Amino acid sequence: MMSTIDAAITAHLLWRMRMTNALMSGNLEGIDRDMAARDDACALGQWISGPGTALQDEAVFQEFVECHRLFHASLAPIIRKIDGGDMAGAKREMFSGEFAFYSQALVDHISKLEDLIAPGGKRTERR
Repeated sequence: MMSTIDAAITAHLLWRMRMTNALMSGNLEGIDRDMAARDDACALGQWISGPGTALQDEAVFQEFVECHRLFHASLAPIIRKIDGGDMAGAKREMFSGEFAFYSQALVDHISKLEDLIAPGGKRTERR
């Protein structure tokens, strides 16, 4: 059975894929621009404000929350560039800008969180 955090990780990866598809097609259809910028609206954001609160005193969790917020903030420039037809600029943002940095940092923080809550780790709650 997939845990809540595993589902949230999958949702994050799907966001990356949707943004890549939008860049490749030049079409933002199916991407809600307002929701993309909200770090509390995605599955990972809901995990953070729900079951994740059990980890709120952990430094790695606090870093993770900030990284997640910055990941969502990094979507806006890409969306603006795609909307404006600046595919080269959108590509730069996606693959070497803040989006690329925070996307990878978020995956790294998720791994650290999984280590923290894995059986035998410092914490064991996953849901």
